[in-house]
Amino acid sequence: MTCFFPRFAPIDAPLKWRFSAAGKKPVYPPHPLWHKSRPFPPKKFLFSISQGPMDNIIASRELQVERKHFFIEFRENERGRFLRITEEAHGRRNTVIVPSTGLNEFNTAVDEVIVAANASNAAMPTPPAA
Repeated sequence: MTCFFPRFAPIDAPLKWRFSAAGKKPVYPPHPLWHKSRPFPPKKFLFSISQGPMDNIIASRELQVERKHFFIEFRENERGRFLRITEEAHGRRNTVIVPSTGLNEFNTAVDEVIVAANASNAAMPTPPAA
């Protein structure tokens, strides 16, 4: 079984020995509930990283384009409101977060790019029918 976590140094190891074999990335002590028999940290730990427990979804939409799934959510947490756009494709997830203070500028920029894309599609010659 392959473990996807870096090797952990003992907590009491000297600081100079708490680096990975390549010497570039520090090796952190394991999470208190992590154990070598568990391939992943507990869900409680993952939940606290991926999305805060205080995120409130104000509005959301889901969209599928070809093999990609898009989740568009307007959320709120203790730090403010924001737009989260998540793309899932081929088992991978990418997220863009736009603070509510920049939504109008973001929307304007997206509109301009869409208008330019539509204009370039209209300018392309249509292939002859066979």
